[in-house]
Amino acid sequence: MAESIEKADGFAQVFPRTQVHIVDVLQKRGHIVGMTGDGVNDAPALKKADCGIAVSGARTRHARGRPLCWWQPGLSVVIDAIKESRKIFQRMNSYAIYRIAETLRVLLFNDAGDPVLQVPIPVTAVMIVCWRAQRRGDPVHCL
Repeated sequence: MAESIEKADGFAQVFPRTQVHIVDVLQKRGHIVGMTGDGVNDAPALKKADCGIAVSGARTRHARGRPLCWWQPGLSVVIDAIKESRKIFQRMNSYAIYRIAETLRVLLFNDAGDPVLQVPIPVTAVMIVCWRAQRRGDPVHCL
């Protein structure tokens, strides 16, 4: 049963006890679980899920306790939010990789370039800051 729960893309019109069971099974298998609901019967599973989402039609007192509340009908808002959050994460990840690679390039060029090439290296202000941070043993300042 746990494998069929894990393989499913989603669940609809499920009894409250089963909702909580599904959330438990997925969390025990290491998944981050999102749950949508709009009524009293959804409250236990919404509370237990990692991301409880109160959707359109939710009673005010149930929506108040949820970190995410959408008031438009349907689940298209949830899907759009997931797509947008993935784009944001990809941008952040790309930027972090770029900054780390750029810092390493500058440090390696500054340290290894001179002895290997036996030529003077044009030094920029950024290179000086990184060189000093590296000499202090704190390369995090370069990032």
